[in-house]
Amino acid sequence: MKLAMPHKIFATAFLFCSSQAIAGGPTYNIANASVVEGSGGASTLVLTVSRGSTGVGGVSFASSNGTAVAGPDYTAVTGTLNFAMADISQTISVPIATDNTVEGNETFTVTLSNPTGSGAAIGTGTATGTITNDDSSVITVNTPSIAEGNAGNTPLPFLVSLSNPVQGAVSFTYTADDGNSVNPLLNATLADNDFVASTGSVSFPSDSVTALTVNVPIVGDLEVEANQGLLLNLSALVLPATVSPGSVTFAASGAGTINNDDGALITIANRVVNEGNAGSGSVLFDVELSAPSKTPVTVQYATSDGSANAGSDYTATSGTITFAPGVITQFLTVPILGETVVEANEIFNINFSAPFGASLGTTVANGTINNDDSATLSLNSVNQAEGNAGNTPMNFTATLSNPVQGTVGATLNTSDGNSATVLQNATVADNDYVAITNSAFTLASGVTQTVPVQIVGDTDVEPNQGLRLILSNLTLPVGMAASAVTLGTATGNGTINNDDATALFISPASLVEGNAGTSVMNFTVSLPAPNKDPVNVNFATSDGTATAGVDYVARTGTLNFASNVQTQTIAITINGDAVFENNEIFNVTLSAATGTTIAIASAIGVITDDEVLGVSIADATLAEGALGTAFMNFTVSLAGASSFPVTVDFATSNGTAGAPNDFTAVNGTLTFAPGESSKIVAVAIIGDRIVENNETFAVTLTNPNPAPPRLLLTRAVATGTIANDDQFVQAPTLEWRGMMLLIGLMLAVCSVTLLRGTR
Repeated sequence: MKLAMPHKIFATAFLFCSSQAIAGGPTYNIANASVVEGSGGASTLVLTVSRGSTGVGGVSFASSNGTAVAGPDYTAVTGTLNFAMADISQTISVPIATDNTVEGNETFTVTLSNPTGSGAAIGTGTATGTITNDDSSVITVNTPSIAEGNAGNTPLPFLVSLSNPVQGAVSFTYTADDGNSVNPLLNATLADNDFVASTGSVSFPSDSVTALTVNVPIVGDLEVEANQGLLLNLSALVLPATVSPGSVTFAASGAGTINNDDGALITIANRVVNEGNAGSGSVLFDVELSAPSKTPVTVQYATSDGSANAGSDYTATSGTITFAPGVITQFLTVPILGETVVEANEIFNINFSAPFGASLGTTVANGTINNDDSATLSLNSVNQAEGNAGNTPMNFTATLSNPVQGTVGATLNTSDGNSATVLQNATVADNDYVAITNSAFTLASGVTQTVPVQIVGDTDVEPNQGLRLILSNLTLPVGMAASAVTLGTATGNGTINNDDATALFISPASLVEGNAGTSVMNFTVSLPAPNKDPVNVNFATSDGTATAGVDYVARTGTLNFASNVQTQTIAITINGDAVFENNEIFNVTLSAATGTTIAIASAIGVITDDEVLGVSIADATLAEGALGTAFMNFTVSLAGASSFPVTVDFATSNGTAGAPNDFTAVNGTLTFAPGESSKIVAVAIIGDRIVENNETFAVTLTNPNPAPPRLLLTRAVATGTIANDDQFVQAPTLEWRGMMLLIGLMLAVCSVTLLRGTR
């Protein structure tokens, strides 16, 4: 453009100079112009008027119709263009009316007149304005559908439409053709007499957009088949001569649908199946067609949860059921998961959708899983130590034989024991336990629940006592059959084990025997604490050192302690005698106790001997003698016979006689064997020739055994008298003296000799 502009200026100047040179004044020229029409808003066509020389002047102009018409196509214009001294061109603007009508290009003219100015003239005085058509239109066919009908022909109306009006008539040819689905069963065909062959020509009048109707006759029948399609194809388009080819086009064929209205319905019946206890079973559903179909029929299905849950009660299943032509029954299997949980009957759904070739008579079917499990609710029996104070829970366990889905409820009550032996019954009145009255009980999960009954501790000695915990008024989860859960062992027996101790013991007894006749030795049998339960115990005597029938009367028997009695006595007859004897013993032994235990089972009965013996020693006298020894015998005597050995100690002691010159000191023990009544103590007396007084010494008895008061020392000291038997005589003669001197000398010599020898 920058390169072209100088040439244009040069050309204009050249023309101006030429005209001036030739005519001597300006010449006005108008050039053709064109504009695209547009389809909305405003459009303007601009024409250029030029002159060949400068100067003041002007020229008039006016539009006139060609193929374009003022008003609908453009706005008519008239007027005068005034040129200033230096102006070489002016423009005329013509408003163009926009539309969407398909038409040929249209023209109008603008003509110059009345030039003014010195020597002015008109060169090219008429210009053509061209309105270029930019509109197009598309011929479309709708997609109608119609029920097939059972007989005769029913028109299927296809509507053919123009998207924009066309200036001039538009005509075309139509033909009804078979459907073009890849699935031949979905195509209506002439060969199958689904519709009547149809062809023809139709036209849209000029500027009309009113839809044209093309009816294709549909042939009715009673066959069950799929909805089927056919096509309305358009061709041989004829346009007005002024309309450019390609401005009007066909969109596509029209696809019509023949809706099958023959009555095949897909139905499925509800089914019921027993659940089973384990593994996987199944439930079989019959899926039915109400009439056979000449084409395959399909329907989609999918299970969904109701009260039954996929994964735990059944296996989720989905898919497509296909009925081959002529088949009216198919089967659908849903796996059922067995278990032992007691529950209500449960339901799952089978949902049907997207039927093809038939209609849905049933959209949802139900599968009912019948619960075939049952459970019993039972209470166990419990033993519980009582305790000495406060409350201790006795925990009963309520147990379901199988788990139950949901909450199982019942009413709890306690009751006193019902033993025929009253003392064996725990009672509320005796404060043995805390009563439960009409207490609500629930077992919400699992199969066991602890039910505590509070046991009141005490220190009473009593038998084990029973109470009862009773279940009643069973309630089950909503929807569960009453027979699904029943009461098994509805009464739990509780035993309160007595843990308070009392035990029998027998105390020893003793009794002085007596010298004749009989007396009674009483043994006391005791319970340290009272026992509410009667107590019985056997007893029997047995010999020790005492002999039954001689020393006592043997006895056996049974002691009966009434409730809360703590002592009883066993009386044993003792036989008296006058025999000096040891204390004697016998035994009383308890056995076979009922109602308690035996702590001390045996006691000794001591028969205390009450005879007394005296022991005494008599004085003795013995002549001393001249040489050697002689024995002085002291007699020790018992005042009666003993049935067992008796001992007494003895010892000498100096008096006027002294040991060892006058006697030999002795000591020891005398033993009296049974039946002996005297013993001798012999003391050696040393004789001499010394004339002296009678001399005395003592023999003393000590330590009698048995000790006093049974064995008494009635005379404990005896005096032994050494009677002097020497007399005073005349002094020895000289002869005697000499002999004595000689003996003495000899003894002296012997002594000296012995002394030397030792050195």
